[in-house]
Amino acid sequence: MMKLHASGEDYLEAILILQRQMEESAVRSIDLARHMEFSKPSISHAVGLLRDGSFLVMDKDGSLHLTDKGRAGCLRQLKARISKLQNWLKEEA
Repeated sequence: MMKLHASGEDYLEAILILQRQMEESAVRSIDLARHMEFSKPSISHAVGLLRDGSFLVMDKDGSLHLTDKGRAGCLRQLKARISKLQNWLKEEA
């Protein structure tokens, strides 16, 4: 099973953010490249790795969709960020 690294989580989170902003279930690679300010080849490479790890799927038209596994990866990252923020706020109080 492929381990999801922080950079992969960043891609998944960006896809989730774009889905919410665009009110669409699918995101195009070009939209992801623009949002993350990465080159199209970098996005293509990352998408390939995430697809191989079953974190996302790509339609025939090239639209990206998060799988349940991909959404779970996003959720883990967001929970970790919230926990860090909560701990920081407690320290500052």
